[in-house]
Amino acid sequence: MAVEIERKFLVCKDTWRADVETETRILQGYLTPGSGTTLRVRISGERAYLTLKGATRGVSRLEFEYPIPVADAESMLRELAVSPVVEKTRYRVRCGSHVWDLDV
Repeated sequence: MAVEIERKFLVCKDTWRADVETETRILQGYLTPGSGTTLRVRISGERAYLTLKGATRGVSRLEFEYPIPVADAESMLRELAVSPVVEKTRYRVRCGSHVWDLDV
């Protein structure tokens, strides 16, 4: 079990692109309608995961993530996702001694 602490920021300029270390295409969908607990399936590059997240308490929440076969994830996204599938690119961007995940 992990504890997720997530912060979101709006990036106004694209000067960060010069510091990109990696980029990964992500497809994800949610399998539970708007409850306090979320069940998400994600294909990230060549791997797939099923993730269960608890309700947010303060700035954190419990997170359980398990690798699954990509073919299963594709079927879940096609047949079980309750909202449109999200397509995004995750960039890992170095800023000094820190590395940020930036989703576009």
